[in-house]
Amino acid sequence: MDEITETVVYEEGSEENSEALLEKFEDRKKLRLDDVAATQAVICVLAAAALFVTNLLYPDTAQAFFDKLRHCMTDSTYILPNPVDSLISYLQSR
Repeated sequence: MDEITETVVYEEGSEENSEALLEKFEDRKKLRLDDVAATQAVICVLAAAALFVTNLLYPDTAQAFFDKLRHCMTDSTYILPNPVDSLISYLQSR
């Protein structure tokens, strides 16, 4: 079987040299931090809108959900136990 190999050589003055690729990578890296904050903001707005609509259609269900959410926010214990802490406490009990 014949294999086709392609070698790409970038000229010193071309746009695709290593410096240009590094700049593109750094630009993309900087944008990702803003993307995380924007995504969290969108999720927060969508959750608030969903809670508002649920309150209009099913007020009892929305109240129960909001009470559970308030309890989770003010509770000092973890919602999900830390598996490492569980393993350590199990090993210490033996």
